[in-house]
Formats: sequence, C-alpha cells, structure tokens
Amino acid sequence: MRAFALTANFALLFWVGLWHGYLSPHPHINPYALTVAWLIPLLLPLPGILAGKPYTHAWANFVLMLYFLHALTLLYADEASDG
Repeated sequence: MRAFALTANFALLFWVGLWHGYLSPHPHINPYALTVAWLIPLLLPLPGILAGKPYTHAWANFVLMLYFLHALTLLYADEASDG
C-alpha cells in the first residue's frame, strides 16, 4: 500500500502540473503561477509521505479532498463538459 500511495501522489503531482500548465491553462492568469499554486499544497506533505509517516498520510488525505471537491464541482457546474 505504501508503494501505491507514493505512486498515486507522484501521479497526481504530474497530472496537476500537466493539466494546469499545458492541457487546460487559464486564459486570464499566468499558467505557470497557477500551476505552482496548485502544486504547493501537494508538496507540503511530501517529505512525510516519503518517510512513510502514517500521520502525514492521514493529513495528506485532507489536502487531497480539496482537489477531489474541485473536480466534482467542475463536473457539476462546468457547462462545457456536458457534452
């Protein structure tokens, strides 16, 4: 499970950077600044996750909820994704 958690964390870091920096950059905001702003909360618990601290893994889930809720909000509210 630790390997899965590390893989998922790095995959999310990669995906958020790719999404905000290249695939769907915001038209009115500097895409690099926005990408860094979205990556900072994911980077904060990274040292504890790399060290395998269970407490950090638990608190990192609260950080991940921000991304999960943002994705759900976009799926619900974004009219362009209704197909």
